[in-house]
Amino acid sequence: MLKRRNISIRRTAEEEARNARKIIGDFAFVAFRNAGIYEVDRYADAVASACRAAIDDLMSSRLRDPAIRNKPIECQISIHSTFCAVLHYRLASGLLQLDQPWDQLQVDAMRLCFSARSLTGIEIHPEARIGARLCIDHGWGTVIGQTTELGDDAYILNNVILGGRAIGDASDGKRHPTIGDRVQISGGSRILGPVVIGDDCFIGSDVTLTTDLPAGSRVVNKPAHAIYAASSPAIIGTFSSAGAERCP
Repeated sequence: MLKRRNISIRRTAEEEARNARKIIGDFAFVAFRNAGIYEVDRYADAVASACRAAIDDLMSSRLRDPAIRNKPIECQISIHSTFCAVLHYRLASGLLQLDQPWDQLQVDAMRLCFSARSLTGIEIHPEARIGARLCIDHGWGTVIGQTTELGDDAYILNNVILGGRAIGDASDGKRHPTIGDRVQISGGSRILGPVVIGDDCFIGSDVTLTTDLPAGSRVVNKPAHAIYAASSPAIIGTFSSAGAERCP
């Protein structure tokens, strides 16, 4: 009985992956058209490679994000903006791997990047190097810069900046972070400059990092604490530790 159930589960997963391949393939061509790119046939190899990577991203997200775990795949692909942004990145990055005139590849890759930003509020530079099974959750306001290197199985929330330190006079070369495998980055955090973040790190909300972080580290901002009214034990609010120390 258990063996039969395991076979059924495996078949369901295989059917889900097969269904995902078809839908992602169709959606990829829509992404090109939305970006104003109509000669898609010459990018067939890049599309095939990007779709394979995107399926891994999709299935990883479904395993790790309970909000979408039991929803139809069509819902995640067509409605959830985070996967839309990741797919656009995979397509744009795939173009830059082709042996074709570089100038046109760059133009079309950036078109995909800016189309994704307009649709989702997430900006991932096509030259960023991102490993397998990327999961972005919520995602709005997240930026991943040009020379970022991000390992496998990353989990990133909204308003995360993987950026440079300089603003107006940034130099060429490596300007953005190098981040290991299985790193989780919570909402509102910034990792700035060519720092190195080791494997299996957890970075809490609203953290700003400008130095290296060894593998297995856990970094959090100062936690919120309760503020009590002088005449009542009732909690009247919570503030960050940088906020008020007593009630007015």
